[in-house]
Amino acid sequence: MSLRFRDNGRKENSQLTDLAARQVDTSNVEKLISQYAISQDYQAYTEENHQTWQHATAELESVLVGNTAVDYLAAFKQTGMSVDSVPSLESINSALDRFGWQAIVVEGFIPPDVFMTLQAN
Repeated sequence: MSLRFRDNGRKENSQLTDLAARQVDTSNVEKLISQYAISQDYQAYTEENHQTWQHATAELESVLVGNTAVDYLAAFKQTGMSVDSVPSLESINSALDRFGWQAIVVEGFIPPDVFMTLQAN
């Protein structure tokens, strides 16, 4: 991310400015998926990755249990995820299938308009 200072001393994020000026064709969802989706390569996850996942889900659980409109633990289990290891795309998609949804893996952040289009479709 590149930051620069204006004369008035405020930071300006030039990437956001560039992003706002850019137009993305969001009419073809399949094209967007083929452009942004990558394979998960589940075997590449290290023990440290899984431990980080365990820590992150434990911290999240400590905040959300009792503070959500639905039973967080029951809902978490329905997602196809486990606190024991980074979830596989296959297990998540298996759980989401009953809603007619699917997830994809992307590398890093994707443009907001692409993200919203994929969310809506």
